[in-house]
Parts: sequence; C-alpha cells; structure tokens
Amino acid sequence: MRTGRPKRFPTGQCVTCGEPAAPTYKHCEACLDKRCDQKTKAAAQRAKRWRQAGLCFHCGRERKPGYLQCEIHVQQHAEQTRKRWMRPEHKERVYFTAIKRNFGLSRQEYEQLLLMQGRACAICRWQPHQDGRQHLHVDHDHETGRVRGLLCTGCNTMLGRMGDDPALFARAISYLLNAKSETKKPKIPRPISLALFR
Repeated sequence: MRTGRPKRFPTGQCVTCGEPAAPTYKHCEACLDKRCDQKTKAAAQRAKRWRQAGLCFHCGRERKPGYLQCEIHVQQHAEQTRKRWMRPEHKERVYFTAIKRNFGLSRQEYEQLLLMQGRACAICRWQPHQDGRQHLHVDHDHETGRVRGLLCTGCNTMLGRMGDDPALFARAISYLLNAKSETKKPKIPRPISLALFR
C-alpha cells in the first residue's frame, strides 16, 4: 500500500479513470503504475538521445573527455564508489572473498585457525587489532598449495624472501648467534671526502 504525502484529493477517485484512488494519491494503482512506466520510458529515451548526441546521459551537459558523463556526475560517481569501498564491512567482505578464491579457506575456517594460534602470528606472536581493520596473512606452501598458518606481514615477507628454504634460516640463525658472541666490534671504515676527487 502506498503511503507518503498528505491527502489533497478528498474525493477518493482516480482523476484519470474514476476508479478508487490509492491512499494519499489522486490516481489509482493501475494509473500510477502506467505513469511510472511512461516516466521511465521517457527518461530512457531522453538518456539515449543524449548519449547519441555525445552528451551526459544524466543531465544533457557536455561530457568529460573519455567518459559517458559530465564532470559533475563523474565526480559524484567517484565519491559514491570511494565511500562504498571505504566501508569496513565492504573491505572485510572483499578480504574474505579473496581468501576463499585464492586458498579455498572459508571465513569459519579462517576464524578456527586464528583461534588455534591464539589470535596471533604463528612466528612472532604479534596480535592484530580487534576492530577488524587488520588481518593476518594466510601462509601456504607454494608447491602443494596447502595452508600452513596465519602470519603477520613481516613474517610472511621474511618467508617469501628466504624462499621457504630451511638451510637459509639455519645460516641466518648461526650468523645472529656468532654476531652476539663476538665481543669486539668490527672497525667501520671512515667515509672518504669527495673533495679529494675534485
């Protein structure tokens, strides 16, 4: 049932066909639908004429180069798109859709894995904020595609740079242990002045 503006036509009859009018309207339901269809068709025809004439199909102004709309409507559309993409629920939906597509991991499975890890990175134990704006990355074996766990950005990048090679990690560990055990600091060469080469 249609509701809205106050009733201005107390007769209760459609001014077009004489049938009982819809509440708060001067037309019956059938005539209202017909008028809406006519307006929609007229708007579509007007937009088609403007598009064929090389004008903005919203308002008939001159188009922005490379677009089907004028400068005003291009900016409005860009602002609406930006607001939609900036919504936290939209970002979260996009994130979990990508995880499902790339790793076959549903949101429930992700949450279960996160709980098993204590809601922290599997290596460094860093915890993302609870507001949902930060997520741990899904780490997977590049040969088999099997999901190994959830890591922070730094740990995930470190594994990628090392090529998932345990021998490199062993060398890095021995390097750090040797560097700590050394008491003598290595000599740092003094910078050479560029004035000598002029």
